[in-house]
Formats: sequence, structure tokens, C-alpha cells
Amino acid sequence: MAAPPSSSGIQELVAGCVRGEAASWEAFLARTQPVVARACRAAARPWGMTDPALVEEMVQETYTRLVSGRLLETFEPQHPDAIFGYLKLLASRIAHDTCKAAAAGKRGGKGRTVPLEDTASPTAGSGVEDDILLNQIEAGVREASSGKEVDRDLLVFQLYYRLGLTAAAIAAIPSLGLTVKGVESFLNRLTRQVREKFSGGGEREKAAHGD
Repeated sequence: MAAPPSSSGIQELVAGCVRGEAASWEAFLARTQPVVARACRAAARPWGMTDPALVEEMVQETYTRLVSGRLLETFEPQHPDAIFGYLKLLASRIAHDTCKAAAAGKRGGKGRTVPLEDTASPTAGSGVEDDILLNQIEAGVREASSGKEVDRDLLVFQLYYRLGLTAAAIAAIPSLGLTVKGVESFLNRLTRQVREKFSGGGEREKAAHGD
């Protein structure tokens, strides 16, 4: 399917994202990333945490939360550009929570990011089994990724498996810093690790039962 024209209204793009249209997601990310990045930088500045790499992690976490929590599906705009204000608020809260946790960690405390809100739960008949499997795989991504790359890897996973973006479309997102080959390499590695994890679990279960 062809990508939406650049003049597409943001509400039309949001509607396309909710329908799961990969081209709409690609255009939505391109339109909203500058807004999200500015909000993260502004919220992190009072904490003295202006490292571009840290800000980029906040940006990626914002989109990861947006996708995994299905927040666009429940968003009800009050005016045509309301989504931009919503994203600013979401990004600011994530940046604040991230900085707060980091500051607590530096003081020797047990930093913990405060949940933003309860995410939408899948309803009966909406692919509950698929959601459970994807959630299990997401947990595997967190385990397999290094602390520096976990947010990026989770976002790549979400964009590819939940939203259906191609490797080329994902590589076209500048902030991820990945080539098409890099995206494909990550996905291949993830697939291999998941297969090993699930097959290994099955073998251990058989051994435990003496089969």
C-alpha cells in the first residue's frame, strides 16, 4: 500500500494507525518525532540530564508505551491537533519518571519508574493468545538486549511484529540509527533466541516429567 501523502491530516494518520496500516504508522512517526523529542528534552533539562543518548531512549520509550499500551485506540481528540498535546504530555511524564529514577539510583536509592497509566487489556475474542505470546517475546527481548539498547530493540519489535512495518520502513526512522541490514539482523537474532527459548522450555518440561 502506498504511503499517505505528506499533507494527510494527523487525525487521518491516527485512524490509519489504529487500523494497523504500516504506511500510516511510518508517516505518523515522521510527523510526531520532533514533537516528542522536544518534549523529552524540555522535561529532562531541569534534572540536568541532557545527554542526547538518554533523551533518545526517552523518545523510544514513549513510542514503545504508545504501541504496547494501545493508547491511540482509546485516544479521543477534542480538536484536530489534540494528538500533539497528548504526545507532549506522555513524553514529558516518561522523561520525568526516567530522570527521577536515574537521580534516585545515583543517590543509592532504589529507583523505579512510576507507571503512567493502566494500559488497555485485550478483550475476549481479540487475539488474547497472540497478545500473551507477544508479551512473552517482549520479555525475552528485554532479557536479551543490553541495557543501552533495550528501548530501541523493543521499539523495533513493536513496529515490526505489532504494526507490520517492513525492515526498510523501520530503517528509514532516523532516530533508530539502523540500516535495513541491521533491522533484519536484529529480527533474525530475536527469532533464533525465541525459538531456542521455547524449544528449550519444552525439553526441560519433558525431562521434569521423565518423558
